[in-house]
Amino acid sequence: MATPINSRSLGRTQFSIRDELQLALLPTVVVLVVLVMLEMFSSQRLLFSSLPSSAFLIYLAPDHRTNRMRTLLLAQVAAASVGFLAERLIGPNYWAASLAMLLTIVLMVSVDAMHPPAVSTALSFAFRGRKPVRCCCLAWPSVWWWS
Repeated sequence: MATPINSRSLGRTQFSIRDELQLALLPTVVVLVVLVMLEMFSSQRLLFSSLPSSAFLIYLAPDHRTNRMRTLLLAQVAAASVGFLAERLIGPNYWAASLAMLLTIVLMVSVDAMHPPAVSTALSFAFRGRKPVRCCCLAWPSVWWWS
């Protein structure tokens, strides 16, 4: 086991560079697999934008309530749904994105599932346009990650 180095500036225990890089490896691999899946199934690169932020938060503080499976899944699924519906009802524009962002924040606060990268997910879906998206390719890595 790695010997932690106390780091007050980060507000968490910091490990050696080698150990920190090893901790970051799995979230990075998961994000890269999701990128490949998105490219293969939907060519919607914009939908990928919030996932690296989620991976980095998981690496930085895996035990924080923002990074729990319930929080991450509720927030990301709600954000994708809200963004998708806003785009379908209003069209891929700033009004849809604004509505999606506001509703996502309200939903996350209401169900106590705050995961900040989910707001980017809502925006991505609201701006995505009429190109079809196979949303199932977004869900499987999350299920795989915590199984």
